[in-house]
Amino acid sequence: MYYQLKEDEQPVLQVLKQMQSSLSALANFHKEIPGIAQRLQSSYVELQDIAGDVERVNDQLQYDGARMELLNERLALGYRLYKKT
Repeated sequence: MYYQLKEDEQPVLQVLKQMQSSLSALANFHKEIPGIAQRLQSSYVELQDIAGDVERVNDQLQYDGARMELLNERLALGYRLYKKT
């Protein structure tokens, strides 16, 4: 999730910021555009906050490589047994 928000090929946050900038440039053409641009800005700030929270939670997770290897081996064994039936 953090990757899609901030680091993807086209991160969601970057796209939102570009949309907000584009709308702001058009603000003089319709009276509702500034409100829409402000809503996009609010969404941008909220998603930045969410990305920070996700990154913080991810940093707190502890991955046990040995445990993951064991689980993957057991899953592979289960799959092989399943295919034999």
